Amino acid sequence: MVKRTCNVIVFIAVLAVLFGVMSTTPILAQDVFTGNPVAKIAKETSPAVVNIDVETMVTRSVMPFPDDPIFRQFFGDEFQRFSRTIPMKGRGSGFVVTEEGQILTNNHVVEGADKITVTLSDGRTFPAKVLGTDPTFDLAVIKIEAKKLPVLNLGDSDRLEVGEWVVA
Repeated sequence: MVKRTCNVIVFIAVLAVLFGVMSTTPILAQDVFTGNPVAKIAKETSPAVVNIDVETMVTRSVMPFPDDPIFRQFFGDEFQRFSRTIPMKGRGSGFVVTEEGQILTNNHVVEGADKITVTLSDGRTFPAKVLGTDPTFDLAVIKIEAKKLPVLNLGDSDRLEVGEWVVA
């Protein structure tokens, strides 16, 4: 009888421990962000973000098979005379880095462009010219003639610590 009572007590104790462990709410780390942090950053920085439209004039041959040796043997280079120049358009983005209209973008966006047009977040458009490029890092600085523009301040990567969030 004592053994049976002891087994019942042990069984109840084990159930109590298991029930206690299972019923406790795990302590979770409190979310340090309220809402979506990337959306908040996008909203705060969007006035300094610009659209960049580029146009490059390229010459295209109307020769249907330019690399076909049989076609070349039969027609020769007659189709070379019928090449035409057409605009090739592209689009990219960038952001204003000075109130005087300097904009940082990617080199591949403006490389070889004959015409660059910048559209600000308020809808105004400006022609732009390239001030400098760095193909190695795929960076370019372009300039528009405008004043008192909203600026996106660059961060200091030397002040970052491992594990910190960044938006690029």
